[in-house]
Amino acid sequence: MAGWRDVVTTAQTVLLLPPGGDMAGLLDAMLTPSYPDPVERAAAVQAMMALQNLPQTTAGGSTIYTTIPMLVTSNKAALTWLGRRDAVSLSGFVLRTQDVPSGMNPEYNVGAETAQTQQVGGDLTATHHLTPFTSVIAGGVASKIEGIGLTSGQYTKEYALTLNLAHLFSLRTTGFVGTRLQAIISNVTPDAREKAVLIGLNHRF
Repeated sequence: MAGWRDVVTTAQTVLLLPPGGDMAGLLDAMLTPSYPDPVERAAAVQAMMALQNLPQTTAGGSTIYTTIPMLVTSNKAALTWLGRRDAVSLSGFVLRTQDVPSGMNPEYNVGAETAQTQQVGGDLTATHHLTPFTSVIAGGVASKIEGIGLTSGQYTKEYALTLNLAHLFSLRTTGFVGTRLQAIISNVTPDAREKAVLIGLNHRF
């Protein structure tokens, strides 16, 4: 089992500025809801311009980015059984991504609330050795991503089943043939289903 909790940052688009605009004026208008006090807002504008090295006026169109910190909590567990000719592996995880409270770092929280999610999933893999060089491998994967906060009620589910026949041709060359069934069910993106036949050859030089 393993778990960790940390703050990670991602770049997010905050504003698209047209050419010829007054950079400070545009930023001042954008930050008014977050900084009602004009003195505090002016300081925030200057800090953003200095941080991102922005010009006073926009000769061409400009994209303003901000670094959004997210609080990520991850918990994973795995269990493996090994036999003479068989092996079974089972794992599961929970990954939760949330906004960091604005009081911890106000300059990083300009703009709207970000998308928060929780992802729960797991996989099961079973291997049977027909011969020392040939194996049958079956696996299943399932996961669900749910929205939190502003995106509450949104979800995406993914399921996949695989069955492969793998053969070791040499110490450096392996090959396999197999099939995969996969489905994605979501109220955010269109549903999708796949039936595929897989053939592969791997060689290490």
